Amino acid sequence: MPLRECLACRGLHRGTGPRCGPCTTQQDRARDAARGTTTERGLGWSHQQAAKLVLTDATTCAICGLPPTEDNPLTAGHIIARVDGGTNELDNYQPECQRCNYGKRQHGR
Repeated sequence: MPLRECLACRGLHRGTGPRCGPCTTQQDRARDAARGTTTERGLGWSHQQAAKLVLTDATTCAICGLPPTEDNPLTAGHIIARVDGGTNELDNYQPECQRCNYGKRQHGR
């Protein structure tokens, strides 16, 4: 894999994305802080309980099939987004790595 220049720090990296690992993590954390808590986003207790159940035995992302890492943990994602009529019912959740979960939002899936 060829070396690429990170858009944020201008250092060279071998990743597939536009930013190196540390810069991607920093960007993800800043985005998380700006989003607010699950309760502030209207998800609350029922979401937290469903997410806990979905993630209990999860070992890989349902979308990309990769195991979680420190920089890319598993999250509980909605199969059908709430904006598209999805609910907070347990059967509408699946384990997704943070990047796949965020990627769905960016690509309108």
